[in-house]
Amino acid sequence: MIPDFPEVKERLMKALNNRLQRKHKEYLGIFSEVPGYAHHEGSIWAITNDEGIKREQDYKTISSELLINLEEIPDMVPSEILARVDKVAEDSARLMHAEILEEITKATDEAGTAIDAKGKPLDQDMFLSMLDRMDLEFDEKGELIPPAIVMHPKLWEAKGEELKSWEEDGDFIAKHRQLMHRKREEWRAREARRKLVD
Repeated sequence: MIPDFPEVKERLMKALNNRLQRKHKEYLGIFSEVPGYAHHEGSIWAITNDEGIKREQDYKTISSELLINLEEIPDMVPSEILARVDKVAEDSARLMHAEILEEITKATDEAGTAIDAKGKPLDQDMFLSMLDRMDLEFDEKGELIPPAIVMHPKLWEAKGEELKSWEEDGDFIAKHRQLMHRKREEWRAREARRKLVD
């Protein structure tokens, strides 16, 4: 009788699953911070926003395969297995990343907060206009909780140094400070309304 080693296989499976999850989060980047929830049944999910508007949506399938042919197994070394696990994590994260961006685009279009730059490059006024359209959050001391800014790596390569230079621009700083003051007051009003409802 050939030994089966069930405990060893179970430990190996857990280790590979842990690596898969860790690498998936790594490849997802900033989107790995989005809260996740396990749903064990049903075909749709729903979310209700601050205004009480309920939105339902079908689940979407995101999948990636890890295939190992029997003839490969005798010569396969651990690094090859890990490389394939990492590829599954990267593929699924790429698909999820695209879905998240699509949903964000859809939501901003529906809310009227999207800005069509009409081919113009990102500048200070456009950046401030984007912040102005957002509901910004502040902590209990009234300090801004900075929103995540996601941009294509090529845009960052082209504009990164210029964006950093805005921190030295007195005119931009003054406009940003004025906008943050107004946004803080809007946030306080929202929080006051929320407490009244609770």
